[in-house]
Formats: sequence, structure tokens, C-alpha cells
Amino acid sequence: MMFRIILLSIILLSQISGYCQTVKDLSPSNHAYHYFIYGDKKYMELEGNKITHTFKDNISDGLWLGFYDKEYTDTAIVAIMENGLIEGYLLRWHKKEKYIQEIAEYKNGKLNGIRKVYVKFEGVIYENIYRFKDNVLIETIKMEW
Repeated sequence: MMFRIILLSIILLSQISGYCQTVKDLSPSNHAYHYFIYGDKKYMELEGNKITHTFKDNISDGLWLGFYDKEYTDTAIVAIMENGLIEGYLLRWHKKEKYIQEIAEYKNGKLNGIRKVYVKFEGVIYENIYRFKDNVLIETIKMEW
């Protein structure tokens, strides 16, 4: 768990400074790193809203860093996979505005815990906070948008 918190902090700092390579240099050697272009059909599929991509099942374990660009500098999504499923935090950035659009907690590939969604409208970022248990919405904690 502590590794995930440290990793999350490093990822957030790396997005700000634009250097995701820092993450690779500071992690234990037993973790694999997977760099890919966000939306790559080998690893992701479109959700029902036809806008957001989600990971396919049975993805290789490790840290997955998705980018909007081929130079791997514009971070789109970050997630840790264990046993082919999302485990821990998933972070997603807005493509054009570059702010964090979603932070969600997963356990065994299901939303479990807090999910924060950020929406920008007329220059203001609004925050919605939800609590999930096994992909089921338990409560809406905060709703600004």
C-alpha cells in the first residue's frame, strides 16, 4: 500500500513536470512498466458513452502509463494492474485541458472506495465525489456539477 501511495505521488509530480521517466527509475525492479497510446485497441475498449476508454480484461501486470501523444509526454491515464485487473488507484487526465479528470480506487478490477470526477465549465473545475463497493454506487458524497 505504501508503494502505491509513493508511486501515486511521483506520478502526480511527474505529470506536473512532464517527466514520467522519473517513475521508472524509482520503482522496485519486480514491477513491469507498460507505455501505450491511450485508446490502443490491444489494451483498451470504448465504454458505452463512446468517449471514455477502459482497460480490457487480463492485461499484463504492472504499471500502465497511457499517453495521448507518441512522444509519451502527455499523460492520459495511469493504473496498476494485478492478476490482469486494475488494483489501487486509476488516474485519468483531460486531453485538452490537462487537469486530472478522475481519481478512482479499485480492488480486484472493480470500483471500491472513493471515485472523484472533475468537470471544468467556464474556467471553473467542479468536483463530484462518490463511494463505490464492488462497482455499485453506495453514496454520493459531494456533487458540484
